Amino acid sequence: MKRIITLIAITLLMSCSSSDESNDISIAGKWYLQNDFEDGEDVAKNCEKDSYLDIKSDLTGYLIFYSESNGTCQVYEEGSFKLNIDNNSRYYIVGASPDEKIIREGNTLKIIYLDDPDTYMVFKK
Repeated sequence: MKRIITLIAITLLMSCSSSDESNDISIAGKWYLQNDFEDGEDVAKNCEKDSYLDIKSDLTGYLIFYSESNGTCQVYEEGSFKLNIDNNSRYYIVGASPDEKIIREGNTLKIIYLDDPDTYMVFKK
């Protein structure tokens, strides 16, 4: 359920430009879905692993999520988003739940839910 809420929140947001170059950070790049954990179980199917986040250095981005329908891999959700950084150096999606954070660990990006540690998505460059 949280994943659907996250996808809806992201797709409703329009990316906006920032003239503040201090946000130029290493999170920029194209990140592909590797795992989608719900209650600790990886539920990502092969088709869904074509899903990605494309994050720019100004912390704007675009996402495409795929899902299999009737044996065909199709775009499930797509849209623009904007990231920001909180006081703990965690990224978050502007307009999404405050319990949802994005953490970079090497070449891995995780979208986590602070109130449900067994539900998260893992992306890799």
